[in-house]
Amino acid sequence: MKKRVVIALGGNAILQRGQKGTYEEQMENVKKTAKQ
Repeated sequence: MKKRVVIALGGNAILQRGQKGTYEEQMENVKKTAKQ
């Protein structure tokens, strides 16, 4: 049986200062955070 991991991100991982909060901005921020 495969196991699944769920990671919840919020705050600065999703929205940086000065950003509007568009889908594209949020997805890029999440991708950067996931690489760290």
